[in-house]
Amino acid sequence: VQAVEGYAWREGLRVILCNSGEDPARERHYLQLLEDERVSGIILAPTRAGGVPETATQLVLVDRVEGAPQVDSVKLDNAGAAGALVDALHASGCRRIVGLFGERGSTAVDRRRGFSAALDRHALPARIIDVPHDPAARAACVRTALADTACDAVLVGDTFLMLEAAVVLRGRTEPQASPVRLAGFDDAAWLRLLDAAPIVVEQPVDEMAHAALALLVERMSGVQRDAVRLVFNGTIVSPA
Repeated sequence: VQAVEGYAWREGLRVILCNSGEDPARERHYLQLLEDERVSGIILAPTRAGGVPETATQLVLVDRVEGAPQVDSVKLDNAGAAGALVDALHASGCRRIVGLFGERGSTAVDRRRGFSAALDRHALPARIIDVPHDPAARAACVRTALADTACDAVLVGDTFLMLEAAVVLRGRTEPQASPVRLAGFDDAAWLRLLDAAPIVVEQPVDEMAHAALALLVERMSGVQRDAVRLVFNGTIVSPA
């Protein structure tokens, strides 16, 4: 969001921010509100359940683009990135990897799919847990999953789950608890506070934001062309 706003400011555009909270009804409400406000264009990360919305306003999708062949879109190769994380964990010696993924959103679906495929490729057991979206339920689910599952690595599907898992692992009090490697998405600054550096996928956020806004500005200018679908690759890093 910050990257999009920065590029929009330099283009002389104003940004209105709406948060659907993965709720299709809220998404429809905000889309109608934006149409009523006669905005020039919308950059949208659609909810999974809501699908691609119908709107007369120029639209670019980010991150969740399935079923939208006629709409410009920008996304990370989420399945490939999740697979690369498993490869990195496997190379570091991890063999009992648990995957924690949100139960909503096509991003989580793609990352879960890439995780599962990589486990199969390395002949590792599949340990995948779908985590609720509600914050309290999410925290309880992560605590239960990591308490009941013997693992040497945890791969999480988003930053919120990364924080929940880090808190649980930091609070382990078992005298013979073996180290657990943490892996996930986005190189957040707070990860450098952890005792053991996690493995993360660093997304090219600035490039993706610039691409999404450039596509939208082009559409807003009246350009007629086939839909463009841009897929970006992440980079595996270990914050230190």
